[in-house]
Amino acid sequence: MRRTLCCLLLISVAACGGTGSAEDDAVAGPCFVTYADPAFVISGARNSVTSAPIGAFALQGIKLDGAEYFLTLRQAALRNATIAGDTVQCATGCGFAVQEGSYTFTVSAPGYVSKSVEVNAKYSSVVGSCPTSYSGPTSVSIALEPGL
Repeated sequence: MRRTLCCLLLISVAACGGTGSAEDDAVAGPCFVTYADPAFVISGARNSVTSAPIGAFALQGIKLDGAEYFLTLRQAALRNATIAGDTVQCATGCGFAVQEGSYTFTVSAPGYVSKSVEVNAKYSSVVGSCPTSYSGPTSVSIALEPGL
């Protein structure tokens, strides 16, 4: 009985790919994914007539690949941004998402006409397969028309 249990234990460990060595510990367990940057960054917003920078602006109606994007689940990805309800309040260098894909949203700022924007977010650098590190966001610049 004891011999059978030992054999079963040895087979279980071998089947899982682990022998208890430090070398096996490096590949066993969860795969960690890190994001050095958001998937895209709004590098700046400017006045379309004068090219003057717009320091603060808001993003609303955010969708990823056509589906509603739930902001409350994404707070860890914030850069130069805060979430207020369904709105991302942004400053230059704003970023808030780590998933690659097609984002659509409306940009607004006081004194300017709101504008619909589409961004195809893709990281420029993906290192490793497990663990994996993503960096190098897609950079977007937005021009808004002055309002009446």
